[in-house]
Amino acid sequence: MDWTTIDVIRIGTEQTTSDPIILWVGVVPGSLSWQEGDKIACRCRKVLLEAGLDIHCEIRESFVKRAVSTIPLQEGKVPSLSAVLGGQAIAAERTPTKEGTLGLYLSVGGVQCALVSRHVVGDGKDNHSSLSGQHVIMPGQTTYKAIYNQQQEDLAACATQDDTEACQKLGTHLSHLEDLSSRRIGQILFSPPCVPTTRAGYHNPWLPDYALIALDEGRLCGSLSNAVQVHVSLGQLQLMKKYHPNLTQPTSPLRLRGTFTPGDQRVVGKYGRSTDLT
Repeated sequence: MDWTTIDVIRIGTEQTTSDPIILWVGVVPGSLSWQEGDKIACRCRKVLLEAGLDIHCEIRESFVKRAVSTIPLQEGKVPSLSAVLGGQAIAAERTPTKEGTLGLYLSVGGVQCALVSRHVVGDGKDNHSSLSGQHVIMPGQTTYKAIYNQQQEDLAACATQDDTEACQKLGTHLSHLEDLSSRRIGQILFSPPCVPTTRAGYHNPWLPDYALIALDEGRLCGSLSNAVQVHVSLGQLQLMKKYHPNLTQPTSPLRLRGTFTPGDQRVVGKYGRSTDLT
C-alpha cells in the first residue's frame, strides 16, 4: 500500500454530534485492492478500540500536490528585496555568495550609513587592511538565486491571472537585478582592522568587527527606519499562546526608537538572514 495522507475528520451537519469520527487514510489510486483495504481498515479500527478510541477507519484514493493557489509576493513585499526592513541579506560584491546581515541604519556626519559586521564584507585575509571603497550588494547571490527559483516555482503554480501578473512583475524586477552592480547599496566608508585592541575600562582585548557602509542615495534614499518584520512559525505561535495567552503576535514591523545609554539592562533581539529572530 502506498499511502499519501492520514486525516482525522467528522462528516456531518453543524447541528449533529452523533456522526462518527473517522481516520481517513489516503492511498495512491490503484495501489490497493478493496479486499486488502477492508482488512487494513478493520485492523486500524481494532487498534483504535484497544486504545479506548471509538474511531472508525476508511481508505480512500488520493493524490497529494503542493498547494497551487498561491499569491506571489511582489518585489516590494519580498523581505530580502526591501531596504525598509532590517536583517537583509548582503554581501561584498567581490564575494557575492558569502552573505551576512545588514544591521542598523544610522547617520554619520550627515551621511546615511548602514552598520554591518566586518567579517561579512571581508574575506578573512584582510583583517589588517582597509576595506574602504569596496561595493556592497543587497541581496547576496545565494539569496537572489533562492528568490529567483521560488519565483519560477510560484509562476508555474499560479491559479489566477492576478497571481500570474504579480509573479511576472516580480520576475521582471529580478531580471533587472541579475547583474551584481545593479544591487549595489553603497561603498564601505570605514572598517577598523579586525585585530584585538585594548579599550579603556576593559580588562580583556576588544576585537572590532564592524564596518560602515555609506549608502547610495540613488538606490537607498528617503526616510530609512530600523524596522524588523517578525515571522513566527505556527508551532512557535502555539507555544506562545500556551505559556503567554495574553501576548499578542505583532502583525506590523517592529521599529527601533529612542536612544539606549550604557548601563541600560535590556533584552536585545537580532534578526539574521539565516537565523531569523534570535
